[in-house]
Formats: sequence, structure tokens, C-alpha cells
Amino acid sequence: MAKLKISAAAAAAPGDVTLLLHAHAPFVRQPGRDASGEEGLHGLIADSYAPLLAGVYDLTEAGTRVRLGLAISPILLEQLADPVVQKHTVQTLETALARAEDRVQYHKSQHDGHAAYLAEFYAQLHRRTLHVFERQFGRNLVAATRILAEAGVIEILADTATHVVPQCVDRNTLRVQLEAGLISIMRHLKQHPTVLWAADEPISRALVELLPPLGLRGVVGTVDGQAASQIHWLNAEKSVWALTPDARLLTHLQSTTGYSGDTLYRAAAAAAFSDGTLASNGAPYDPYHAYARTRLHTAHFAAVLAEWRDAQPTPLVLACSLELFGSGWFEGGLWLRTVIEHLDQSPTLRLRRPSVVVAQHPPTTHVHVPHTDDLVDGALLSAAMRLRETVQDYPRAYGDREEVLNQAARELLLAQSGDWDRVPANDSAYAAERRRTHLARLARLIELAEHEVLLPVAAQEYAELKERDNPFPALNYRLFGSYEDR
Repeated sequence: MAKLKISAAAAAAPGDVTLLLHAHAPFVRQPGRDASGEEGLHGLIADSYAPLLAGVYDLTEAGTRVRLGLAISPILLEQLADPVVQKHTVQTLETALARAEDRVQYHKSQHDGHAAYLAEFYAQLHRRTLHVFERQFGRNLVAATRILAEAGVIEILADTATHVVPQCVDRNTLRVQLEAGLISIMRHLKQHPTVLWAADEPISRALVELLPPLGLRGVVGTVDGQAASQIHWLNAEKSVWALTPDARLLTHLQSTTGYSGDTLYRAAAAAAFSDGTLASNGAPYDPYHAYARTRLHTAHFAAVLAEWRDAQPTPLVLACSLELFGSGWFEGGLWLRTVIEHLDQSPTLRLRRPSVVVAQHPPTTHVHVPHTDDLVDGALLSAAMRLRETVQDYPRAYGDREEVLNQAARELLLAQSGDWDRVPANDSAYAAERRRTHLARLARLIELAEHEVLLPVAAQEYAELKERDNPFPALNYRLFGSYEDR
């Protein structure tokens, strides 16, 4: 991979803007050759993540000053680093390219000029994405992310290991999720985040109390329901701050009558790699006109930022899912890249990483974080307690027993995932079934751990589970015990 060249910093500007992106996908990795079920993950990689990295590399090497915050969920990070997922992604891209090339020939034979033009557009797009993923980054988006983080172009934010919903877990589960997530990020990206992404749910007092021992100084999230950007202390000791995104910016961006809902933009795809042929207004889609409209919208957004910055003294913070830029909004990737270019050229605005913007605008007020009762899933709590008791029974396990218990810990982390219903074409029943499956595997592994050495049949059963549910290879079961058990 080519060494990244960083240009000198641009001249200081009075107004600070922070762009925070959250990259996440639930655990859908499939062992073996059949990648059925991974399509949404491949779509996120091809439509959003790989183009983001390629765009940031291109901009940075061209001398544009890029500074972003990236909260990449550890469960996504684990899947991006998995050779099986990487191989499946290449296969999916090759299939999409072959389909587009077949459509080009078919529409030409039918003398359908616009359809052939559109098919050629998609063929070039898939060809470019395949080149970026396989050639430019060597299938290794994790390494590409690490280079940008080490160069100071992006700041990595922490996240819970399997994107667990904080309100649905007890305090001990939240602690383990935070620790396991940090271990994964440090292992893959060689970074110790100091800021936690918590923008999907209200911040709880239990969360705030857990952060300082883990080296986390700040949280991106909302406490008091404020719509505008805010920076507050979250505890009396002034050891944890909150950076609240500006909800108005995201609403402006996602408006059905605004940018992403513009009638010239491509209609939302029904599934990943659906090469859409219609615009939002039902007319034939034309990427030339859509991309021209995108550049107008980026100039308008930069003007909006400048206007809002003059009206308020605090920084402007836009936080949103990375999926919006590509998977959720086909032209969104170009919009984001052009916005970064506009901000680099602006005499009154500049991009800042989240920790830097807080250092430049330290909090002066304190927000009380109310205590909330834990809303605990009974089955998950029972499983966590059983694993904790097992840690107490086998505090110094080694060999087969330790490996089996480590796999039991992985199953519990996966069972605590709160997002399988995000997978297209699935619903809450699918999520409940996935959770029951992982809890059943957890129970079986604890039974296997009763034997110090596994017999051949049990060893094969364990090996199959380890191959199927393989994230967090550095995870140790002792993490799920009390501090005294470790």
C-alpha cells in the first residue's frame, strides 16, 4: 500500500466544524463458500466504507486538509479483518460487474441508448470499487483505516463490542462490552480511543462512571435533549465531557424535500447492489444530472454552515451513520467528499477532530445525568450470571477448557447484539431467534467446559462453533468475571 502523504495544515479559521461518522454492521459473516446473508455487509463496504477511504486518501494526497471522527463498531472491524468476508466481498463485486457488463451488451443490442449508458455507468462504478478494494487496499480496509488514524487524518472513536443497546443491559454487561470493544480497536487499529460514540441512545449515569477507568474522556451523545451543538461536563469531577451533535444539521441533510430526498437523486435501492434505473421522481435515472445537483447542494450546505456559525459561538457538529453516504443515499459519497473540499477552501470554517474541537472549546457548564434503572433482558442477564459463576469455578483454566470458555464468551457478546433486525428483509423475530441460538451455544459450551480435555466428538463440535462465530480472537473469558476473579 502506498505511503500516505500529508500536506501542511491550512491557515487557522475562526469557525470549527466536526464531522462524525458511525460505521457499523451486525454480525452476518458466513463461513464457507456461500456468502448468502452477507449482502448488506458487502453493500456497506462497496457503497460507503471503501469509497470513504479512497476519497480521503485522494483528498489528502492532493493537499486537502481532511479531519474526521470515525466510530467504527468493533464487530464491524472484526468482520472487515476476516479473510472469508474479504473473499466473499470480492466475489460479490465480480458478480455485480459481470451483470452490469451483460446489461451493457443487451441494451446495446436493443438499441436502448439510455439503458446502455446507465449500465455502462454501473459497470465502471463496480470496476472502480473492485480496483479500490482489491488492488489499492489489498482487501484490507482495516490497515487502510489504521494508516489514516496514525497520520491524524481521522480520529477513532470507541464503541461497545457488539453495538449493544445500553438501556437493555446491566452495568456489568456494559463494562464488559466497553472493555472488549477497546481491546478489539487497539488490536486492529493500534489506537486507544479517548472518545466514546453513544449518539444512538441517551447517556446514562452508569456509562459515565465506567469511562474514566478505561481512559475515555468524552462521549458523543445527547443528555438534555438539546438540538444545537453543545459541550458539557457530565460529572462533578470534570473528568468526562459530552459533545452533543447538532440535530438540525442531520435533519437538514436527510430531509425528504432537501438533499437526500431530491427528485433527481436515485431512488432508494431495494437491496445491496441493485443498480437502480429510476430517480426519486420516477423518471429514468441520469447520474450526470444527479451529480451536478450534488455539487450545488454541497455549496449550499457550506453556506448554511457559515450562516449558522455566525449565529452561534459553539462548534457545528454533524454526526450520522456512514451508511447515509452511499448505501442510504447513492450520491452521498460525492456530497461528503465535495463538502470536505469546500470546508478546506473556506476562509471562515475548518474541519476539526472531536477531541481537538473540545480542547479548543472546553466545557464551562455541567449537565446532571440522571440515574436510570437498568432495563435488563432476563435471558441475557441469566446467561451473563451463569458465565460469571463459571469464571469463579474455573478462574485459572488452560488448554481445552480455556478455549471452550473463551468461545462461550464470544457467544454471549454476540447474543447481546441489539441490531440484527437492521438486516434488510428481517424483523424482530429474526433478532430474537439469533439471540436464542447464541445463548443455546453458550449453554452447550459451558457444559463442554466441565471436561478438562475434550473427546474427539466434543472437540469437533467446539471447532465448528469457533469457525462459525469467530470474532474477537483475543477475547478471554475471565473478562466476564468480577475484578477479583481475574
